[in-house]
Amino acid sequence: MDYVPYVTSLEFYLNTKRVQLDNVSPDTTLLQFLRSSDTRLTGTKLGCGEGGCGACTVMVSSLPCHPGPLPASPDLIQHTAVNACITLLVSIAGMSITTIEGLGTIQRPHLVQSRMAQYNASQCGFCTPGMVMSLYAYLRSHPHATQEDLATCLDGNLCRCTGYRSIIDAAKSFAQQDDLPTPSDDDNNLCERGEACCMARDNTRGTCGPRPPIAPLDLTLEPLFPPSLLKHTPQPLHFKGPSCEYFRPVTMEQLCELKKAHHHARLVGGYTALGLERKKTLRMEGTYISTGHVADLNILEYDDEGVTIGAAVTLTRIQGFLEEITKQRSIDQTKTVAALHQQIEHFTSRQVRNAGTLGGNLGNASPTSGIIAAMVAGRANLRIASSSSSTPRILPVASLFVGYHKIDLGPDEVIQSVHIPWTTSSDHVIAFKQARRRDNDQAIVGCCLRLTLSSDMIVRDGCLAYAGMSWRVACASQ
Repeated sequence: MDYVPYVTSLEFYLNTKRVQLDNVSPDTTLLQFLRSSDTRLTGTKLGCGEGGCGACTVMVSSLPCHPGPLPASPDLIQHTAVNACITLLVSIAGMSITTIEGLGTIQRPHLVQSRMAQYNASQCGFCTPGMVMSLYAYLRSHPHATQEDLATCLDGNLCRCTGYRSIIDAAKSFAQQDDLPTPSDDDNNLCERGEACCMARDNTRGTCGPRPPIAPLDLTLEPLFPPSLLKHTPQPLHFKGPSCEYFRPVTMEQLCELKKAHHHARLVGGYTALGLERKKTLRMEGTYISTGHVADLNILEYDDEGVTIGAAVTLTRIQGFLEEITKQRSIDQTKTVAALHQQIEHFTSRQVRNAGTLGGNLGNASPTSGIIAAMVAGRANLRIASSSSSTPRILPVASLFVGYHKIDLGPDEVIQSVHIPWTTSSDHVIAFKQARRRDNDQAIVGCCLRLTLSSDMIVRDGCLAYAGMSWRVACASQ
């Protein structure tokens, strides 16, 4: 491979202002930078420090990484909510970050902030900035969101004092008008209690005010994505700190060569697992190679054989892709796809799904992953690339795991993609997750069950895959 000049400076936008940093330590998180004495953007809070509470939520805006050229169109911009406490500062190169300070001020609050106040959706206020940023990021990406969509967009934000009803009501107030009940003229001045409102009883103001506003967000009034980033071409990056080293290749060739040169390097995608480990050890050690900007790892496609998903595609993008497939293909073909979509939908939180990748889930060999259980039951295969061979190695997902958090990958091998075959009318697939709560919680036991029946209802083939019962996803043998 020819010599690659790695860039050692970090450039991004913060609240519409360009920032360039040199000598960045790879183990610095975005939250540490925001709350530092130099930046002083302390509206983004430090809560759990492991991506579980959402108090540190900020919005990241970027163009998608995709094989082949993309037009420089604002329509392609992705706005996602992420946890700043587990997001590495070096990972936001070429992106635009918006914090609560960039949204509005006390003198001129943003509409999302005003709506939360009008609905009494804040008490102590510690979690409110994260709530606001999660809701705002979702509205920027889903301008036609329904009430049901908005009720679930805050699944990664915890509140310990206000209660969720007023928060969800504030979120639902941004739904499209055709998804909202139309109040009568007599109800326009009543509060949300309707006929129980004190104004309805005695025609006096009492303790109630007018009904809180209901109207969608006008995106034409929102800040534009920095024009210079529309023309931004990702460059390979390299940063070195006191105890760790970070590389970000942009081609498959660079990635495989780096893996060959650094046998013990850890491949990282969305940094969600790494952020959790970092909290426990308080530092990062060793060499880390980012996969997020390698175009060949960001494919999403399907053909007559099945679905192919790149290892660096985020779980949120996969979720949307699978949802579209279930609408375009027959129910008989998409039974495994539907089971996988169900497992992703309730996997941790929205912020983690926005950053976490399928390759990261596989590479960490999580024994509790219902996502892996769905792929095992669905007979999915991995495409594994290396610098020593021009032909990729094909490996069943079920054969990837060789020990607790250990996988069958050579020193220069990387997981390139996952292929999930279509099901048939003879296949029957169903998935479950048992946890302390449905969302934002690790599964106690997750499973995906597939049976192939003959025309006379005799079981011809099957796989009962269980996560959380062994060091790997375990399949019933008898």
